[in-house]
Amino acid sequence: MKSLIFEYSLVTALLLTVCSCNVNRMEPYDHPFVVFTYTNSSSTSIDEMAQTDAQYYIHLSSRRLDTPVSVTVSAIPGDGLQEGVDYEFISQGGTVTFYPGIYDMPFRIRWLANEIDETKDNTLTLRLESSDLEGLSLGMPGPDEVNRTLRITKYKLD
Repeated sequence: MKSLIFEYSLVTALLLTVCSCNVNRMEPYDHPFVVFTYTNSSSTSIDEMAQTDAQYYIHLSSRRLDTPVSVTVSAIPGDGLQEGVDYEFISQGGTVTFYPGIYDMPFRIRWLANEIDETKDNTLTLRLESSDLEGLSLGMPGPDEVNRTLRITKYKLD
């Protein structure tokens, strides 16, 4: 009788173990997104007399993809900045392409030395506009779309 109770208890324990394996199992978070990753900030600045090529990185957070993913970036200048006078785009066409296995890509701008009018809006806002990957979030997933934009302010060095 003790043997039968022991076998019954063993089978019950084994059955409970097998049935409860997936009870606390969590699905991994797997939602792809792209963000600007400029020093963990959504804004930066540059001196009005800077003559430099700057790189503003865009990061793709995703499992490894088998095909390239293109992301379109728009640039919205304030009324104090003018393309060709204050800056030029090195990244042509406003598109950044992530090839398989690449997760960080630069968006490049050449800043040109030019005095600014401090009474005007001397910002250039870069914004992630679209992607050819369905379901890709632009900015961090969620309603705030954190780091979907990067605001660059050209300032007067005193």
